[in-house]
Amino acid sequence: MHSPMREIASEVAAVRHLSDRTVQSHIGRAMQLVDEYPAVVRAGEAGALTRAHVRIVTDAGTPLPEDRRPEFDALAAGLAAELSPGRLRTRLAALAEKLNPTKLTERR
Repeated sequence: MHSPMREIASEVAAVRHLSDRTVQSHIGRAMQLVDEYPAVVRAGEAGALTRAHVRIVTDAGTPLPEDRRPEFDALAAGLAAELSPGRLRTRLAALAEKLNPTKLTERR
């Protein structure tokens, strides 16, 4: 039996001429964005961020443990509203490194 999400993805895929897996991937990323980056979503809805900003935030935040993402989300939303995507990428890489306790432990 198919899940409702798979059925929706299949219908959207047929209309948009995309594969089911591509649509499922888009839906998964959208759900992750809403669940894990609410401040970034609000800033995007307000028009303060571009799609490039949002993609850079999620790419930089993905390696972080889930318990560090709320802090990263809040800080990243503020930075993203002030910086170009190119500069944002560098700043968020440094921020993610600072917030990731695993990386710090491995270096020591």
